[in-house]
Amino acid sequence: ETTQGSSNTTLSLKVQSAPWVFVDSIRVYVDGNLVQTIQPESNDTVKFDGDVALELTGGNHWVVVEAGTELENHIPGTNRGTFGVVYRNHTPIAITNPIFVEVSN
Repeated sequence: ETTQGSSNTTLSLKVQSAPWVFVDSIRVYVDGNLVQTIQPESNDTVKFDGDVALELTGGNHWVVVEAGTELENHIPGTNRGTFGVVYRNHTPIAITNPIFVEVSN
């Protein structure tokens, strides 16, 4: 399904996980390009709950959100707190399905 948007579209975003799953950052991509990096508000269950402003040009776009460890700092096998102990040599990263947005010219 494709949603209709405007050049100033708002993405309502809520990132949740167990308190023992550490989230370094939340990254928002539009058409494969990183447009915003959000630092989590806490390491409790709700990591982020708010709106993200997206500036889109006319046409079709796709938006993906990724949350977890900072990719620049990711080294396979790095212990990420309790998660790294329970799932040895794994680092949690979550990625949404694409959100398709059509913006009228």
